[in-house]
Amino acid sequence: MKEFIKPYFGLIIILSLLIGVGFFFIEGIFHYNRLSSWNTTIECCKANIEKELQRRNNLIIHIFKQVNKYTLFEEKIFKSTSKSRDWMKNSQVADKIKSLEKAAPGVTLSSLVAIAEEYPELQATILLQDLIKEISDCENRIARMKEKFNSSVGSYNQCRTTFPGNFYGFFLFFPTMEYMGNEEEMIKVPVIR
Repeated sequence: MKEFIKPYFGLIIILSLLIGVGFFFIEGIFHYNRLSSWNTTIECCKANIEKELQRRNNLIIHIFKQVNKYTLFEEKIFKSTSKSRDWMKNSQVADKIKSLEKAAPGVTLSSLVAIAEEYPELQATILLQDLIKEISDCENRIARMKEKFNSSVGSYNQCRTTFPGNFYGFFLFFPTMEYMGNEEEMIKVPVIR
């Protein structure tokens, strides 16, 4: 039997090396694709977080400005209503209403003033509640995206740091990734002017 194997020994060695190199190459392709896929997922998550952070900043600035304008508008309405009330009390209209009070006992100056004023339904409080809800929803979306990002980084790092992924990751230049915490850009408050 040794005599049968001896002439083919070199061929068996070469065939074994070719199979080993082929396996190494195929395994390398598998790990490259796996690491590359996780890397793409992580980059997508990061881009989504950045988009949501920009949305939050734009939202806060825009809604704050609108609420501020509307609050000033409501303040003007209250001031003009107060001025009108003072004018009515101090003018000849008040004297005529007092003569009406004597003629019709159920009619009073205050009831006529209240009917005349009929305050419009003011919306600043509702706008502030909407602002708080929208910002809260935005923060929840950012938190979910950060969670997905960190989960993807965890899976990527696990693949990258366990054998044989660490071997292929090193030779294919895939570094380990950092988790996302409370980076400055995540917690900075937009400037409102």
